[in-house]
Amino acid sequence: MHSAVVDYEALNVIIRLLEQAPVQMGKESIRWAKLVIPLVAHSAQKVHMRGATALEMGMPLLLQKQQEIASITEQLMTTKLLSELQKLFMSKNETYVLKLWPLFVKLLGKTLHRSGSFINSLLQLEELGFRSGAPVIKKIAFIAWKSLIDNFALNPEILCSAKRLKLLMQPLSSIHVRTEALALTKLEVWWYLLMRLGPHLPANFEQVCVPLIQSTISIDANASPQGSSSRLSTSPGLNSLTPQHKGASPYGSSVTTRMNLSSNFGVMATIPSIQLLGLEMLLHFLLGPEVLSFAKQNKLVLSLEPLEYPLISNSSFFSKYANTLITAVHDSFVAVGKDASDAVVSAIWKELINLVKSVIESGNKKERPGSEVLTLLLKSLETIVKSEVFPVSKTLVLMEITIKGLPQKVLGSPAYQVANMDILNGTPALFLIQLIFNNNLLGYGVQDERFFLNLETLVSCVLSGPTSPLAFSESVLNVIDQNAKQLENKEHLWRMWSIIVIPLTELINQTNEVNQGDALEHNFSAIYGALTLPINHIFSVQKFPMATMKTLLRTWSELYRAFARCAALVATAEENLCCEELSSKIMASLEGEDCLNLLFLDRIIHIITVVVDCIDFSPYNIKIQSRVKSVKRPSDWSKKKKEPLGKLASLFKLIVRVIYSFHTLSLKEAYSDTLLAVGNSITSILSNVLGHISLPSMIRKIFATLTRPVALFYENSKLDEVPKVYSCMNNKLEKLLGEIISCLHSSYTGTYDSELLEQISPLLCIIFLHKNKQIRKQSAQFWNATFAKVTMLIYPEELKPILRQAKQKFLLLLPGLENVEIMEESSGPYSDATENSQLNMKISGMERKSNGKRDSFLAQPKDTKENRKSPVKLKLESSSSKIKSEMPLEEEKSTEFVFIPPEGKEAKERILTEHQKEVLKTKRCDIPAMYNNLDVSQDALYSQCSQEESVEVPRLAEKSKEDSKMILKEEHMKSDIDITQDVTEKCVTDSPSGMQGRCFWSPLASPSSSILKRGLKRPQEDEISSPVHKVRRVSFADPIYQAGLADDIDRRCSLVRAHSSSNSPIVKSVKTSPTAQSKHNTTSSKGFLFPGSRSPKFKSSKKCLITEMTKESIPCPTESIYPALVNCMAPVDIILPQITSNMWARGLGQLIRAKNIRTIGDLSTLTASEIKTLPIRSPKVSNVKKALRVYHEQQVKSRGLEEIPVFEMPEKTINGTENKTLSADEERLASGLVDPVTLETPLSKNLVAQVSALALQLDSEDLHNYSGSQLFEMHEKLGSMANCIIKNLQSRWRSPAHDNSV
Repeated sequence: MHSAVVDYEALNVIIRLLEQAPVQMGKESIRWAKLVIPLVAHSAQKVHMRGATALEMGMPLLLQKQQEIASITEQLMTTKLLSELQKLFMSKNETYVLKLWPLFVKLLGKTLHRSGSFINSLLQLEELGFRSGAPVIKKIAFIAWKSLIDNFALNPEILCSAKRLKLLMQPLSSIHVRTEALALTKLEVWWYLLMRLGPHLPANFEQVCVPLIQSTISIDANASPQGSSSRLSTSPGLNSLTPQHKGASPYGSSVTTRMNLSSNFGVMATIPSIQLLGLEMLLHFLLGPEVLSFAKQNKLVLSLEPLEYPLISNSSFFSKYANTLITAVHDSFVAVGKDASDAVVSAIWKELINLVKSVIESGNKKERPGSEVLTLLLKSLETIVKSEVFPVSKTLVLMEITIKGLPQKVLGSPAYQVANMDILNGTPALFLIQLIFNNNLLGYGVQDERFFLNLETLVSCVLSGPTSPLAFSESVLNVIDQNAKQLENKEHLWRMWSIIVIPLTELINQTNEVNQGDALEHNFSAIYGALTLPINHIFSVQKFPMATMKTLLRTWSELYRAFARCAALVATAEENLCCEELSSKIMASLEGEDCLNLLFLDRIIHIITVVVDCIDFSPYNIKIQSRVKSVKRPSDWSKKKKEPLGKLASLFKLIVRVIYSFHTLSLKEAYSDTLLAVGNSITSILSNVLGHISLPSMIRKIFATLTRPVALFYENSKLDEVPKVYSCMNNKLEKLLGEIISCLHSSYTGTYDSELLEQISPLLCIIFLHKNKQIRKQSAQFWNATFAKVTMLIYPEELKPILRQAKQKFLLLLPGLENVEIMEESSGPYSDATENSQLNMKISGMERKSNGKRDSFLAQPKDTKENRKSPVKLKLESSSSKIKSEMPLEEEKSTEFVFIPPEGKEAKERILTEHQKEVLKTKRCDIPAMYNNLDVSQDALYSQCSQEESVEVPRLAEKSKEDSKMILKEEHMKSDIDITQDVTEKCVTDSPSGMQGRCFWSPLASPSSSILKRGLKRPQEDEISSPVHKVRRVSFADPIYQAGLADDIDRRCSLVRAHSSSNSPIVKSVKTSPTAQSKHNTTSSKGFLFPGSRSPKFKSSKKCLITEMTKESIPCPTESIYPALVNCMAPVDIILPQITSNMWARGLGQLIRAKNIRTIGDLSTLTASEIKTLPIRSPKVSNVKKALRVYHEQQVKSRGLEEIPVFEMPEKTINGTENKTLSADEERLASGLVDPVTLETPLSKNLVAQVSALALQLDSEDLHNYSGSQLFEMHEKLGSMANCIIKNLQSRWRSPAHDNSV
């Protein structure tokens, strides 16, 4: 047994020999290795330290005979050495043992490449180091781990094998470190492994690099420093290094090498230095070996050794790991991007963009779609921007790199929508535009020219792409509008607006496209957004460069002119609709103080001038209208009557608002050139409008609207201290007055009446007393040619003194006003002339008017203000005075009417008979022509009536009129009863012998004589009977109450017949369809047997109210699909969703309306073959029937109408031998008016119920759904029913036999 001193000295001798005789020692390495290796585990520190020195010095010599040495080493370690080393580790020699461990790994060499228990035993020493609580011990253990990486790297196949790589990754991915020094050491070892993998790194990227990225860059570690990151996919369970089978052979066993480490994933604590290294690591991954030249160019010092081989060599690799890399870049930018070099950040993002571009352009269908990769990139950019971790300048650089790096066709394509975009026709460009309007970027970014360059590039990408430029522009303008208030400098807002509006205007001029709507409805919202944005946000700004404002107004004008021109081409938009809708939007956006801002007023008046300049005046000019041969779209006269100004109504409201604002500012502010320019523009606008409009109703409405504000121009000019602006406008205002007079005198062709006089009175007050003699003269000429020729006028009080004063200078004829004054001055009795004129004026209480348009003689004259004030009889102007010729109605001037001219004067003289000459002699000229034909008694009555008694005439005439009506009603009722009797007789005589039954009428059938007589005269039609299957009953059901009833009920009678040779009634009727109107049709055996309301050629007189004849039937190709509803007037849109999908319901609606199918009745009339041609859900026929049946049942239930059973028909009569062909007599009778039948339930018992049901329905029915003619017809029928009831009651009162029935 050697002493420690001897061992120590022996080791000293070996060390000296290694130094002095290395060659000989190399030859004898096996001998001295057996001595040195055991001593490294000696218990004496002095000895094992000397032994470790000798082993380290002799390592090169030992490796020369590594195979033999490795065998000896393995044997020594297995028998004794490993246990001794563990003892040393436990006796606080951890550092020594862990530093010695790499020496043994080198000695063992490829011996460790075998699987077995030995390597597990060796790994136990490292495990002790990794489990140590001392960071220094862990650090030495990590450094020692490099030796095992080098060992496995001796054979690349071993290093890259999944089992060995998993072993090498265990301490790196599993051990959690908290100190910066330890984290740096761990990262150093991990990066060392990547370097040793060399060209095999891409193949092992997921196993080695992904965990490295996640553990280094992960920003989740901050939330749970001790736990695993939520981003990371943890490794499989890590089990013990020791052999799985106890007692297994220590040699050659095939046991998997494992380490028993913590299951916590090796996430490093959030340490900025580590995260910065992670950012540099991404730079290496993305640039590869080129990182050296990049670092040299940007004078950067790299902390990590550059990779010798590129990691990402093609787009397929990036596509596979795009999610990992893009997320890593995002996380590192958010975590430490602000501390990183600008060059590094830009280089990483630029390379990332290039890789995304390569994936998009490769278009490999087997890989991740480019759209997904782009979406991930843009979403990451969005988070980076919104996190505001970067300065604005650096964020703008990222935006610029993105915009310039991605293909323009990609930026402008809707195929690359970002996942959460809910905008129609969304594009990456639109997403990026919305991103640069982020609050942080918008506030400071607008100071950087790159902001506007980026916006301009993005807009250009989309407007030159396949997406809708209007939809895109609208979205961008909405974003700008929402953020406008955040921009203090409105010049920036103007630049943004111009960037979108200028190219949009060019595009509109090229394509003529301004409509975002469809074929049914227009949509100009994008253009309205563009036109209103500067009005809402820039016009009210006081400090805005004049030159810039001129440019803005020029851009606005160009857009509106293009818009107005193209809007006129849109078929669904009426003339000047763009003017109306834009003016309405401007009015709605104006705030109280806006128009009192002179600069705003100046800008808005420029807008109005452009709008007026673009008005299409043709609809408002009678001369132009008369020359138009065809009308592009029908005019809606009802709307014109409601709003005479049509599509200029809102514009005139805006003009009035501007004029009043001008007057307010003129009185409040000092004179300025701007104020004068506004005033002159207003007069120009008014001149433009008045010079182009000649439609009478429109001119009246214009003056009713504009007279008051326009009159203020002249009234303010008469103030004691006249504002200078009015004086400067003197010439313009005089010119305007002349144009006003010209418009009223020449352009206006309507009636000059009291209402018009009231409307233009303020202007007349001005022109009659104007200082300009020419204007006064022109006004007198105007008056004498117009109002002077009217028989009766009511003068506004303010105008009377003006006219009296004007009359002193000019000859003015003042109808009514002069006469009143003359009568008031006269104190004597009325002269003959006065009485005669009064008599001429009024006949039987009716006032004769000689003005342009005469009122109806039925209309009662209004009690005017003048009439109430003065009872004096007015002296009329001489009937021989020349009056203004009667002008036609303005509607007659429209091209929608055909004007038939009267015979010319050159027509030859008519030759009268003697009788006509006599009549002409007796004809009175002092009363209307219609009264010349009164009978003798009436004429006598007229001649006897004195002037004072004439008031009584209207009352007598009214009474006579009422008496005549009563007589007509009585005669009508008598006629009805007579015809009913005649028809009844025509029915119990034509009836064949052997027929038993009685004729019955529908309770709602009309007793109208004219209709019934027409029914009797209808020619008899040939019919072919059809077999009736499973006939159950006939009943009156809901459809008889449908809206179409009024047109059909009066021409229909119930037609039911019972056969004489059988107890089984046979029912026969006629049914037509749109496709078989001229053919003989078999009878439908289910539902109502009404003829189709859509069949105009139907001529049969046998129209029935019989329903529910059968339960099941086989539809005939020419039979209507649902007879029970053929008269239903409800819109067909109600049931469209039941026969097609919601998506196609609108399209189906358009299609069937094009086929003139508008109501449920129209649809019900179609045949099965016609139904099959429609694009509806299969099976088509059954689906349509089901939808109609459900609707029918709902209507019956909702109205509470009880069905009335009529008869039952046994099935045997259908399927048995009794179903025979009708005889000739039967055919003749079937073609008659009525077929007799015996009812199971007497009709009279149900009449009260049915009338009650009808009353309830009529009360709740929306009568607006029916036309006026339908309502009149319904009223007539209901009146006839009421007369029948009254007649019956009267007969009871007169007959004692019915007293008990009353």
